[in-house]
Amino acid sequence: MLGTPCYMSPEQAAGRSRDIGPATDVYALGAVLYELLVGRPPFRGANDLETLRLVGEAELVAPSALRPHLPRDLEAICLRALAPSPSGRYATAAALAADLRRFLRGEATEARRLSRLRRGLRWFRRRPVRSALLAAMLVLLAVVVGGGRWYSRRLAETLETSRQAARRRDELRYHAIVRSAWQAYNSDHAAEAQKILAAAGDELAEADRGFAWLLLSQLVKNVAPVTFAGHAGDVYSVAFSPDGRLLATASQDHTARLWDAATGRQRAILAGHRDEVNAVAWSPDGKLLASASDIWCRATMKGASFSPPRPIGKRPARWKPAPDASRDWLSTATEPPWRPPRRSGACRSGICLATSHPRPHR
Repeated sequence: MLGTPCYMSPEQAAGRSRDIGPATDVYALGAVLYELLVGRPPFRGANDLETLRLVGEAELVAPSALRPHLPRDLEAICLRALAPSPSGRYATAAALAADLRRFLRGEATEARRLSRLRRGLRWFRRRPVRSALLAAMLVLLAVVVGGGRWYSRRLAETLETSRQAARRRDELRYHAIVRSAWQAYNSDHAAEAQKILAAAGDELAEADRGFAWLLLSQLVKNVAPVTFAGHAGDVYSVAFSPDGRLLATASQDHTARLWDAATGRQRAILAGHRDEVNAVAWSPDGKLLASASDIWCRATMKGASFSPPRPIGKRPARWKPAPDASRDWLSTATEPPWRPPRRSGACRSGICLATSHPRPHR
């Protein structure tokens, strides 16, 4: 056996001559490097035999355990050169030397594989000027991207705030228009309500018109005002016939009149009152019309009379159908009520007269 025990490889110390080769020399170089790094050989016993036993059996102490500040890449090169198995070492001394040169240049070594991040950091350390320029460019890019995103977010928030404010203004305007149109319609000014809706319709989009708008639009369209012209004085009372075809009116001009409810045409003038006519009322069957103290037959348009046991009085009476058809009463403003002795042939279902209110004060 030839060689110094401190620098022998495990296969050499064990006498395995067939395993001896270039890797054995790499181990010896690694032992020299180890001693240079920590100040002693990898294994050292009390004598040569003890040293050979330690080489073959003992576990190698890592250089960093003895020199904590030792570069990890250099330690990795040393440990790879001192691998127990020949296959774990560098294949040749030239490969070991190449790895040492890479370490000296600050490059990644074969003995210690680095992650991409570590390789990048090492590249920066080797090229400080380029690294500074690249870092400045990255910072500038980050500022531009970050500033652009911040500006975009602020712009989006501003636009959304503007849209919400615009929607709120449109809602307030919409409610104001609907309120104004409804007030006009509710005050019997359907034409004015229709003008309000038409004027605002050009400004509001179709999608902005809600249910209230559509309802009001239909209401004002379906309103067809009919004027009943003919009285020479104020009209005090109106009453539709039970079938809805006729309209009776009572007026200051001493007349009651009948009108066609659909067309507004005058059908008859019920003359004969010596004073203002204060009220009109239809019988339940629609055949008789009471106007103040006079009774009229719808079919003949002639007055119908009853003979009470005593004068009814001077104040006009108002006719009104009674809820209870079995009790037919006539009341006056000044006398107690009286019951007709028999039903009138002109009103087979019964007639009830209620007291009229006094003539309106003006």
